[in-house]
Amino acid sequence: MRSTLNTALRTAARGGLQRLLALPAVRDWLSRRALAASGGADSIAFVCLGNICRSPFAEAVARDREPGRTLLSAGTLAKQGRSSPAQAVQSASAWQVDLRSHSLPRVLA
Repeated sequence: MRSTLNTALRTAARGGLQRLLALPAVRDWLSRRALAASGGADSIAFVCLGNICRSPFAEAVARDREPGRTLLSAGTLAKQGRSSPAQAVQSASAWQVDLRSHSLPRVLA
């Protein structure tokens, strides 16, 4: 794994961060690290600004990997009626994540 990580870091240093993050092994490694960092919590909230791209995507990926946990996504400035942009929907579909019907709960506190 160390040589894989060193190779990955060299790739990122050459400006290939997007290519690096597209590698399934890197995505799996990052997902495992993020879920391990949750410390066994029963529930996880993914919060971002608008809740139309990042947080619903993260929720969907985590839901696939952690079926026993309560997961949700929300945005601090989410506006009702907004939907995920076409580019986000297309990118998410490459991960088998469907953002077309995502609703927008908002964090109020």
